[in-house]
Amino acid sequence: MPGIKDRKFAFILFLLIFAHNICSSQEFSIGGTFGTSADYAAEGEDQFFIISGLAEYRPYRSLFSINTEPGLIVANEKLIFSAPLYAKMIIGDKLRFAPATGVFIRTNSKYGWMAGLSLEYILENKLGIFLKGDYYMDYWQDITPRQNEFVNSDGSLWISIGMKKNIRY
Repeated sequence: MPGIKDRKFAFILFLLIFAHNICSSQEFSIGGTFGTSADYAAEGEDQFFIISGLAEYRPYRSLFSINTEPGLIVANEKLIFSAPLYAKMIIGDKLRFAPATGVFIRTNSKYGWMAGLSLEYILENKLGIFLKGDYYMDYWQDITPRQNEFVNSDGSLWISIGMKKNIRY
């Protein structure tokens, strides 16, 4: 009769084999983006742009992917960290049309939802270039001198270009 240690070892071995099989049939891309807010540029703001990293996880040949683009927003000599998490629907193979929707949080106490659209072109060596537009709806709380709390909101449109490399295919 097998002991508890044997069962634990068999279970861990099973998990390792299962995890290896799951991971070997996935796509994982990393990259970066550079963009600016179309709203703030139209209002004459001087320095308002974002530089971010990109990580995309996608089950092999699936229609959807999970993405994150942690980055720094430079806003008139202030740095704001932004961490969006969103799902993207991928339509196409080499030329991709990809609508996206998700949520985000920022270090300036703003949070909210986002929706966007990207146009991607995948080159032969698994390198992709893309142009994307995202609409961010920011929410934040203001407290008045009488201790009343109000939730404010404001939307902004962001335009970005970027590159990504599929490192697991």
